[in-house]
Amino acid sequence: MLCPILKACESNKSQPDAAKSIISQFIANLEIDSDSLSNIQRDPKFPDFLGLLYDILLEKPFPSPHEEEMPHAQVTILTFLTTLCLDHPDLLSLIATYTPLDRLIPIFFQRNVSNDTILDPQPSHLLYPIEFIAALSQSSQVLITLTSAIQMLFSVLISLVEHPQLSAYSIAAVAGFANNSATALSYLETMPNITAFKRKIASLLTSPDHNVMLASLASLCAIFSRSIDAETSMKVAFSALITPPSIPLSTQLSSSIILHLSQTLQLSLDDQEQLINSALKSTGMRAFILFRLINEIASKPQSKIFSLLQQPDFFAKYFNFIISTEDNFVAIAATHLLQAIFEESKPPILNESIEAPFLTSLKLIINNTRDNTIDKVSSALLILQIIIQSQDAPTYVLKMLQTNEDQVFFAFQRCIENTYSFAAVHFFLFLYNAAKFFTNWLLRLREIIVDSTFPALLVQCLSVSQNRRVISDSIYALSIIINGVKQKPPNLNDSLTDAVISGFLLINKESKKEKSQAIMKSRELHQEYMQKIREIEVERDLSEKELSELKEISEISKTQNDFAQQKLGDLMKSYESLKQRYNSKKEKLKRAVVELKNSDTELQNLSEQLSNSEQEIDRANKKIQKLQTKMSVYQETEAQFSQLSETHADTEEKFQSTIQKLREAEEEIDLLQAKLAEEKKKKGVVDKLLIESQQKTDVLNSDVEKSRSKMREALENLEKTQILLKSKSDKELQITDELKRLREEISALKKTNDGLKAENEHYSDLINIQNSRIANLKKDKRELIALSQMIHKITNGQGIPEAGLTELINENM
Repeated sequence: MLCPILKACESNKSQPDAAKSIISQFIANLEIDSDSLSNIQRDPKFPDFLGLLYDILLEKPFPSPHEEEMPHAQVTILTFLTTLCLDHPDLLSLIATYTPLDRLIPIFFQRNVSNDTILDPQPSHLLYPIEFIAALSQSSQVLITLTSAIQMLFSVLISLVEHPQLSAYSIAAVAGFANNSATALSYLETMPNITAFKRKIASLLTSPDHNVMLASLASLCAIFSRSIDAETSMKVAFSALITPPSIPLSTQLSSSIILHLSQTLQLSLDDQEQLINSALKSTGMRAFILFRLINEIASKPQSKIFSLLQQPDFFAKYFNFIISTEDNFVAIAATHLLQAIFEESKPPILNESIEAPFLTSLKLIINNTRDNTIDKVSSALLILQIIIQSQDAPTYVLKMLQTNEDQVFFAFQRCIENTYSFAAVHFFLFLYNAAKFFTNWLLRLREIIVDSTFPALLVQCLSVSQNRRVISDSIYALSIIINGVKQKPPNLNDSLTDAVISGFLLINKESKKEKSQAIMKSRELHQEYMQKIREIEVERDLSEKELSELKEISEISKTQNDFAQQKLGDLMKSYESLKQRYNSKKEKLKRAVVELKNSDTELQNLSEQLSNSEQEIDRANKKIQKLQTKMSVYQETEAQFSQLSETHADTEEKFQSTIQKLREAEEEIDLLQAKLAEEKKKKGVVDKLLIESQQKTDVLNSDVEKSRSKMREALENLEKTQILLKSKSDKELQITDELKRLREEISALKKTNDGLKAENEHYSDLINIQNSRIANLKKDKRELIALSQMIHKITNGQGIPEAGLTELINENM
């Protein structure tokens, strides 16, 4: 039943919230009834399941009311454990055995306790742990040893005894620990404030809350038994016991009071009969507590319970109750009383009223030996054993046994095969007692004992049972087997048998105690190991998270490195391309420099030519001056010639023709004069262009040298970057910045190269313009030479008259 839950939680141990969700869902879906309680009690994994629940409870201290609400998982677990403790006695014993109260008490209260007092007594945070502790305290297996835990526990309980909602459970817990824990009782009796506590509890005996009053009376009986009125207390407790309880612990508290007082007081016959009838009308844990109380009272001297139960009609009623009850633990408690009657009294006289319970019991042992009904089978076997040992067993009983002989023996074999040791012992004694009526049954019993593992089951009962009657039955069965399974029962000495039973009982209890202590120690070690494992798992998770982050960083670094390498490769390719382009530009610049040098040479030649032209112009000017001189002479001659014009008509026509030609010459001189002025202007522009060309050539050379220097720096930075990439991966950001800077420098170099290219083209255009101007100057020079030749030709080597030439020059200035 619990194995799948444990496996699911184990598979989700790395996810505590998932495990809590699985447990909460299991508890929510579990229907609490007699079958489910029996299944849980018989499940071998229940201690492991308890350990898992306590691991969750011990995970962290419970919050105080002002911090936060109670965690849902802890509330669910405490409610579930409290229900198990209140509904099944065997589960109560198991839970009490495996509960580490020394560790749980601080977990429950440490955040809400200061100076031995609850700081904020809110039921929303205290009710669940107080209910659980109160239920747990009712078991004799409850264990608390640490002084600090005991001190904190009773500080909390005592500070809550007057709380309207928590008072009953707090006082009930005090009474339970006082009854079942010697360590707790010793602490209570030696408390410094024991007197004040006693007065406070005594004052609550008049409380209008019946549960508070009953719990207070139980505490006084357990701790201060001499200070109470025994008769009044017995009446109050018996009245509360017969009345249906308002809280689950009322029956247990009333029973503990009656047990304390029964040492000095006896219940009346009517009270004892009323107690038995109340038990037969009850169910569940209440019926179990009542039958346990009846067993205790029946063992007291002067008890009338055995005489009440030996009435024939009452036997049938009692048998029917045992068979019909749904709770196996109630059936077992009721059969213990039957065993006590059978041991202390003569065999009962029965009538036909037992035929129905006999038939039901017989069918039960034949048809049902499942795990959840094996306790009921044991009870039915005891009923059959009592009936078969009664005086003059009814004929109907013997007939039914003979008819179902094979089925009965087959059921016995099945019980042995299923290793139901206690039921097998009862089955054997029933068959042995019935064999006095059927002689062949002894032979069949011997065969089964020889061929089966029944002796081993018998030894197991002797070595593990803590019930005196079970050990007694086992010793009796063992003596029968040792005696040869004969018709005559073995004769055992009662005193010696009791001594042996006491020895087995003592050894088994000590073994059980040692086993419980070993289990608790193992559980504590397991919890410590689990805590260490959880801490290691937390460290592992942190390490894995850190490793994952480092891996992510490594992957990112690797990606960035690969990206940087790729970018570097692309950059190197770009660099090589730029280098090739740079070399190409460099060659072009070299050629441009050569061409510029050639242009300089040509410009120098042009300058020389211009200088020569200037010299020629100077010579032309000198000639013009001579012409001007001649012009003055010519004017004088013209005056003389005008006097001769009248007489020399032919000379006049020639003269007019000459005048016409002279005018044309004057126009040409004007053009020449304008061209000379333009030549002077062009010479200044050419000189200015030559100077600018030289300056820009120098700037170009300087930029080229700067480009070379920057390119060398880029190469050096690239080499440094490669070294940094290879040596240190943690400097990738610096590399990225360096690459960015290199890209910016390369971009600047590109811009510089583009500028140089533009300037080169500009210089080429200037050179072309200069060449064009030089060609124009050469053309003008040729035209000047032609003009001079034409002037000489027109004037027949005499030149233009000085006056006319001066006039032309003045007009063109």
